[in-house]
Amino acid sequence: MFWKRKFLWAGSRKGFNVRTSYQDHWRPRKRRGVHLLPLFRELVDDLAEAHLDFEQFARNHNPKSLVRPATEQLAFWVGTWAGDYTYSTTIDIDAHRRVGHAWLPARYHVDKWPDEETRPGYSTWVSPYSHRWVPLTWIGLDYFKTARLIYNQFPERLWAFSSASLGLGVWEIFPKARKPLGSRTGGQGGN
Repeated sequence: MFWKRKFLWAGSRKGFNVRTSYQDHWRPRKRRGVHLLPLFRELVDDLAEAHLDFEQFARNHNPKSLVRPATEQLAFWVGTWAGDYTYSTTIDIDAHRRVGHAWLPARYHVDKWPDEETRPGYSTWVSPYSHRWVPLTWIGLDYFKTARLIYNQFPERLWAFSSASLGLGVWEIFPKARKPLGSRTGGQGGN
């Protein structure tokens, strides 16, 4: 509930962006390919679960969900647009020195079903979507110097790894909603 209230509902309710792999680009989610899909309660529930724990969502999603994963889909991220208010500010420190990719198992796709002898009715089929590519990142001293500089300037913020590429999210959470800075909705520095 906290994440939905502070991050999804606080954004623009008129639309959102999605991304389904590290190789994919952010794209707006649309209805019938034309109109932006607005947020509503059931959709926000699915977006939150898919974003925060995609593997569980892929196993247990409602088949009628608007964000149901395709068979070959192995990841999901949701990005909101600036809304009329916000509960946080964020600094995102990315580590984009990728040196390659690793092919790792995905928990929610079965590698091999038990054979006929141990469980009748099952086959020995191996899923082609049982693994996914994740980036291998090289992190140099400059990355830690940048993180230290930001920590010194903003010591009371919440820090967390934001991705498998070792990006860091640095959040300031507000007890009450505020106008976003630099947004098109009337905050300071907006266009």
